[in-house]
Amino acid sequence: MSITKGEELLLEHQHRLNEWLKEHQEWIRILLKKIYKLEKEIAELESNEFLEEAPHPAESWKVDKKILVSSNGIDWFHRHFALYKNGKFLVWDGGGTSWTATYKTCVEWTYAKPAEENE
Repeated sequence: MSITKGEELLLEHQHRLNEWLKEHQEWIRILLKKIYKLEKEIAELESNEFLEEAPHPAESWKVDKKILVSSNGIDWFHRHFALYKNGKFLVWDGGGTSWTATYKTCVEWTYAKPAEENE
């Protein structure tokens, strides 16, 4: 039974791969050992309670702080800060403040940054 040229090529590539694996066996073993160690360290770190997210700076902003808000990070609008909750910025409706907002309603925005004094 004869083998085809394609089968011969496949056998040659398999042989080369096996030779390469034999030559690099120690390096591969060390690498896999390091990967296992890192995975173990990551799992341990993830299980520790001290890995809490740092608070967002907006959590310390005072109510009615002058801020700029945006839904796309490009177009910015003047508003007054009300609350930061679940990764969203809540501002008083219509540009009002806690003193002037009708019905004390808020609008949610994706982006916000403190306004400079001259803005």
